[in-house]
Amino acid sequence: MDDHRLMNHQRSFHTATLLPNGKVLVAGGDDGDNTSAELYDPVAGTWSSTGSLNHPRVFHTATLLNSGLVLAVGGPERAARKRTIRSLERGPAQVR
Repeated sequence: MDDHRLMNHQRSFHTATLLPNGKVLVAGGDDGDNTSAELYDPVAGTWSSTGSLNHPRVFHTATLLNSGLVLAVGGPERAARKRTIRSLERGPAQVR
């Protein structure tokens, strides 16, 4: 695999959401930061950094809503290792 096809942040337990423009939004996960997000462009085969989550997230869900927003929900608090919903956030899926 070529280097340009690698994610900017190695991660696990993240989400991947297919956006209406054909790109894939990868957010959160266990990457040392837990708030980073990046876009994969399958046509160009490239990754690019994009906005960050407001709260660290791992083991969360991300759902594309009819409005075009992506809703990120849940993820345990790492220190307490709780499996409760601590917050939710939504953001635009239309990435230029």
